[in-house]
Amino acid sequence: MRGEGKKIRVGIITGKKAYPIISEISRKIEGRGVIEINVFPVNVSVISLATTEIIRRFIESDRRLTEALRKCDVIIIPGTVKGDAKTIAEAVGAQVYKGGINPSTLPKILEALAEGIPLSTLEPAESVLKLHEEGSLMKTLEEVYGRYEKAFEIGGIAVPLRAPPIMIASETPVTLSPGSLEEHARILEENGSDIVVVGIPLGESLEESTKRIAAVERGLNDAVLGVDSANMKALIEGAKRGAEVLLSLHLGNMEALREVKDKAFVVIPGDPMKGIVPGDAEESASMLAKAVESARKLGFEKIIADPILNPPGIGLSESLAAYRLSAANLKEIPIFAGLSNVVELFDADSPGIVALLVQVLGEIGVSVMLTSEESWKAKGMTFEARIASLMTSYSLKANAPPHNCGLDLLLLKEKDPPLSFQLPPEAQVEEISEEPKADLDKDVYFTIGVDVEKGRITVCAHSMDKNLLCLRGTSARALYKSMLRRINNISQEHAAYLGYELSRAELSLLLGKSYVQDEDITFENIKNKKEYASQVYKSLKEMMRHGRSQNI
Repeated sequence: MRGEGKKIRVGIITGKKAYPIISEISRKIEGRGVIEINVFPVNVSVISLATTEIIRRFIESDRRLTEALRKCDVIIIPGTVKGDAKTIAEAVGAQVYKGGINPSTLPKILEALAEGIPLSTLEPAESVLKLHEEGSLMKTLEEVYGRYEKAFEIGGIAVPLRAPPIMIASETPVTLSPGSLEEHARILEENGSDIVVVGIPLGESLEESTKRIAAVERGLNDAVLGVDSANMKALIEGAKRGAEVLLSLHLGNMEALREVKDKAFVVIPGDPMKGIVPGDAEESASMLAKAVESARKLGFEKIIADPILNPPGIGLSESLAAYRLSAANLKEIPIFAGLSNVVELFDADSPGIVALLVQVLGEIGVSVMLTSEESWKAKGMTFEARIASLMTSYSLKANAPPHNCGLDLLLLKEKDPPLSFQLPPEAQVEEISEEPKADLDKDVYFTIGVDVEKGRITVCAHSMDKNLLCLRGTSARALYKSMLRRINNISQEHAAYLGYELSRAELSLLLGKSYVQDEDITFENIKNKKEYASQVYKSLKEMMRHGRSQNI
């Protein structure tokens, strides 16, 4: 910010085609803060095809434009323009930076300017702001993971007494055969699981259960081994084979499990063996406190309390209240939550459900959360919970919403409005509804755009000196077949390219995602987010190893 009460004068350079869009966005955001905006169109139709040298020549040839730009404090050019913005800065005597690729990111870019976040003369603003967010995220998370209050250690990892940070446990599906579990356990650990819990099917023989435990143990590297079973013999066998966490301890099995009391146990309220289960939140918290007290008297020291998260529609909110009461009552005991009771019984995409659950439970103080990828819709839940745990840890430490923090779970949707497509000047559009037969030929070039709000794809064919034809519709096949019927001399390669790009445009339309011709649809972001989250957590996890975290 330039000074108390003084607005930053921002000049935005754009082309004739994008001028109406940029002007409309600017009008909506101007006056909200310390920004004063002026939009300057240069004499080029599509500015994204220009270079910084071309823009400089346009400016220098227009004395009035040059003088107007020199009155600005900061000038922004499109992020798609090739070249160094310093070239333009030399001509106008002001700071010139690259803005965004997508015009809808302009409010965020101007907010960054007002906050004094430096932009780049070479890289689009989206890249710069992402690096800024990631740097802030990493600094905050290093503070979280470098110093937190621990309850005890399991397998050399310090269990947080209260979130943040948050440990993620993952349970293997009971439907998998023992032969599949070694690889599955390896994947769960790679996806961010601190504890891999062997799920034991009800009624399974001890011999088969032992095979399961052994298979999961072989698949682990650094993750802690756990076992979840109603069969006490399976829990004891798991402890003998190296399991450090056992689920679950209750009033009905405590005496029988005393021989492995040195292990960490997840304690639940009541006695399921006798059908004694809690009702409301107060009863749940009270019964859990009694179970914890009984376990302590019997010599169990590594206790993690689980009030049990109920499914939506049959007690979810009441169980959340039980979590809050238990966290307040059991101040020296870490709190545990299994997320699958909600995710598996809620027919909605898991990323959003997981993100919200982890945030809410994290605010309560839950420091160990269990996932399970039993059903197909829950696949990837471990990865989602790991990202959510990092976002929540950042949120709790920074005392801020988990927004623009450098990580997100926006796997299909986006924060900014999708790019809009502008028709070439004086173009005549013909609506296409039927799908003609293909008739492929050669030699023009195409521009393609998606209007998500109107639910239409537009494709235009151009020769070197004029617009030949523009078509609009919802079906990629109908559009490419119609275009190929109307335009002659199209090579087979161009025809294949046209079909490919229209297919991606149709997919973008269906998903409500931005479409940029010749650029990948952002499904690749899922891979990138996973790799980045893995890198972040790999470095943070070392702080949780024995001797690396500082007990406070």
